[in-house]
Amino acid sequence: MCRCDVTVNLPAMSPANLQNACRVSIGLRADAFARLLFLGIVLILAAASAADDRLVELTEKVTPSVVHVLTDRGSGSGFVASENLIVTNYHVLRGASSLRAKFTGNVEIECTTVLHKDEARDIAIFRCDTRPELMKPLPISREKPKQGEDVAAYGNPLGFEFSVTRGIVSAIRSAEELNRLELGKEFKGTWIQTD
Repeated sequence: MCRCDVTVNLPAMSPANLQNACRVSIGLRADAFARLLFLGIVLILAAASAADDRLVELTEKVTPSVVHVLTDRGSGSGFVASENLIVTNYHVLRGASSLRAKFTGNVEIECTTVLHKDEARDIAIFRCDTRPELMKPLPISREKPKQGEDVAAYGNPLGFEFSVTRGIVSAIRSAEELNRLELGKEFKGTWIQTD
């Protein structure tokens, strides 16, 4: 079995030069190389299409659990964690005196009870008593993701409601590692870095 790594700058090569390069470099005729290249592209597109389909399915399941958190100081993202609890980031609620949750379907509910705030972990939990059909809890995993794993982020960046993006887990960071960076605040817990 032979392993060949091939890098071809197609725009800079004429078909004749490509055929010669393939014969010299890897001993394949250009048409055989083209079939292999085509097969590789098809496999990549098929994998991307399957990943897109999974993301579409996941988005359809997750979006009803995503909440736009609105305060008198700004807004942020949150998610439904149980029949009356919503999780958001601490920085979204910091200094706020009013709190509303906006669900898909443009339904806004006044929420008054903040149950937990943790600045060092940048997490807050608040109670929102509303119609049960609005509160669709997401399951919460107890396992940390692995570096390199695919992830999707749902939320309301800069007020653009119910957005989705995907990326990877680029690192798992400890509080000790982040505190060594002297970022002006104390961190606790484990932090998942995504790109």
